[in-house]
Amino acid sequence: MTPKVTILMCTFNGEDYIEDQLDSFQCQTYQNWRLIVSDDGSTDKTLRILNQYKKKWGARKIQIVKGPQQGFSANFMSLLQNKKYGGDYFFLSDQDDVWMPKKIDDYLTIFNIKKVSLIGGSTVYVNNNLFKIGHSLIHKHKPSFSNALVQSMFGGNTIAFNAKCKNEIESINSKNAPSYDWFLYILNTSMGNNVYYMQEPKIFYRQHQNSLIGSNTGFKKIFKRFILFYKGIMRSNISRNIDEIKDIKLITRTNRRLLKEFYLLRNGTLFDRLRILSHAKFRRYGNFGPIVIFLGSFFKKI
Repeated sequence: MTPKVTILMCTFNGEDYIEDQLDSFQCQTYQNWRLIVSDDGSTDKTLRILNQYKKKWGARKIQIVKGPQQGFSANFMSLLQNKKYGGDYFFLSDQDDVWMPKKIDDYLTIFNIKKVSLIGGSTVYVNNNLFKIGHSLIHKHKPSFSNALVQSMFGGNTIAFNAKCKNEIESINSKNAPSYDWFLYILNTSMGNNVYYMQEPKIFYRQHQNSLIGSNTGFKKIFKRFILFYKGIMRSNISRNIDEIKDIKLITRTNRRLLKEFYLLRNGTLFDRLRILSHAKFRRYGNFGPIVIFLGSFFKKI
């Protein structure tokens, strides 16, 4: 029997691009999927478009629900933790991207061959008209808890996971995760689940003026992130992530010890912080990754 795939999609005033994304679902080489859409109070034509597709595809293929209207991360978390949505595999989707035709097929192949719980990956950046303008940073390092504590390795629009992972997410009383995709990365690696990073992109990630989260490349983007780092936003988000997972019983013994070391790296004496830095256990990848870890621990910004 072919696995049942459930696509979890969040929308908010997405009338300009949502049809392209919906059409890319219909063009998938793998067709045993259904779509759950959580709309967060759209005031444009988004709901009208969704209902047109529901009429065309049928109620078994697409279901539209009302979101919590507390921001995009809370909207995704409301889908992730809803026990009514079953399936063998779950794929997360933004409203303004376009999936490559074999995305579902290629992901399912990785699930079967690698026996992983969660997959994330790279993306091709495109403009409003879907012309290629760049590529996300391609990581050559294996996903790990030591990385997840300080960096979100892949975007939520590239994430898919199996039913076991969905059950684990449902069991967590998450209330304050700063970003659903970072939370999923931390949660899975903390429990020792096998997380896979797909270097070959499977989606076109549209960059436009209304994008909530865009590319990390370019001087302006890097400078903006440095300002947020300097103001302590990164440290605040890491604290919120730790609060989400610290009481989870499924964290492995090794990762529990690693988490204690991370507390010292963030809050210990200068001697403690320098000692832990010398072991290089916590790694943030990218051109400025080591610098961010050093400055962040030295000045208590992580």
